[in-house]
Amino acid sequence: MIKSQFNPNGYSNRFDDSNLFLMIITDASAASSPPYCWNYTVKRAKIDATTYLATAVAGAPAFSAISISEIGNHTGNYSFGVPAADIPAGFAPKQIPVDTPVICTSCRLSDGTFKYLIINTQAISGTC
Repeated sequence: MIKSQFNPNGYSNRFDDSNLFLMIITDASAASSPPYCWNYTVKRAKIDATTYLATAVAGAPAFSAISISEIGNHTGNYSFGVPAADIPAGFAPKQIPVDTPVICTSCRLSDGTFKYLIINTQAISGTC
């Protein structure tokens, strides 16, 4: 008999490196490096069958996450290779807003630390 990997609250108790998870961002703070990169807190999410709104699963634990798009930022390029010189004055890469649903996969950092990796493209916004 195969036991389910999901508990009754709807979130996984396992950290399989090949799984994708619907998560919701619950907090964000600026990372020290690279530029325009944030450390995110995420929780497993569910989608309401009527409204299609994503909300955090009750009782789901919080996890640390980083954005695949943001970890590639450096002084010359942002958001998957947009040249910094091409970003108009008044515009800048932005963090993913709190309460945004995202797709994540699990990964390990070089020191073995578990972290979720948010699969996204970083937004660039501003006013002229």
